[in-house]
Amino acid sequence: MSLGRLSEKERRVNGVYVSADDVIVTVGISEGIQMVMAALISAGDEILLPGPTYPPYISYGRFFGGKPVTYEAVEKNG
Repeated sequence: MSLGRLSEKERRVNGVYVSADDVIVTVGISEGIQMVMAALISAGDEILLPGPTYPPYISYGRFFGGKPVTYEAVEKNG
């Protein structure tokens, strides 16, 4: 499927306009999260992650110079 078709499907199905130039295809969500962290984290930044969290997210944060900080996510407290 071409990027143009993907952007058109997003508009048609979800009502959201996304230019084909803004679409990046990844193998999975972990690769996408890694790319986002690489683009956004500067050395020394604190990254808030709800716990429990998927361990690679902590590793990605550290790899790019950030300081992962987890907090407890309690479902009954909303």
